[in-house]
Amino acid sequence: MNHCAFIGFGSAASAMAEGLRESGFGTVFFHTRNFPSGRYARRIKSIGAVYRPDYASLAASSNLIISCVPGIAARVVAESAVPYLREQHLYVDANTAAPDVKRDIAALIKITGATFADAAIMGPVESYRHQVPIIACGDGAGLFRAAMAPFGMDISVIEGGPGQAARIKLLRSVFQKGVMCLLMETLGAAHRYGVDSAVLDSLCGTFDGVPLRVMAERMVPKAISKAGRMTNEMMEAYTMLTGERLPALMAEACTRSLAYCRDGGLPEPE
Repeated sequence: MNHCAFIGFGSAASAMAEGLRESGFGTVFFHTRNFPSGRYARRIKSIGAVYRPDYASLAASSNLIISCVPGIAARVVAESAVPYLREQHLYVDANTAAPDVKRDIAALIKITGATFADAAIMGPVESYRHQVPIIACGDGAGLFRAAMAPFGMDISVIEGGPGQAARIKLLRSVFQKGVMCLLMETLGAAHRYGVDSAVLDSLCGTFDGVPLRVMAERMVPKAISKAGRMTNEMMEAYTMLTGERLPALMAEACTRSLAYCRDGGLPEPE
């Protein structure tokens, strides 16, 4: 395949398309709910992407269809595309949707005779563009990799049926977005207290240069075995922040999570 069709053409899809075109890929077609205009339209023109006004013309343009929309819309766009899919189509769902949604979509696609792949984007598309790491599963995962690898796409096929890639992506998001929220809450409060540098220097001294795997092997057993003491510590942090009317959502969540461990929710490591 040297052409593909995107359902949705936001920042992720357009960045991938731009990288693909620069790598010698053929035509990129796309369909969005609203016709592009302004700066968005100018970027699409520079990429050379071709707009299709409906799902019928989109499906007729390419056998490789990549759905790249907000996760909440994944099922709806799949339902809209299904009447126009045939055996020759490969439908790749690259949306951040729940595993059960991916399984439901796979079942819809199977009825048409088309092939389905659950794909999870595992990095910032704006930085990596079409070379962003992607994990894929389902019957069509190998076909997806074979079609796009010659143009530099980094697709790893994993075991498991539809939903497995989505599950890995979402579990990764728990950590990554959790760290973002922890930093916002911690550094926001540190700024209010005028101790930004001291807090950040202390954090850097603890974490800089420590591989994440090593950190996990150290911190998870410690959190479980010392959950009682840590629960009390986080309760004090929560009290301090709320007393100053500062955001304390993450402090509260940490307190509850540690209390769960303390009360036997997770076994102590052997």
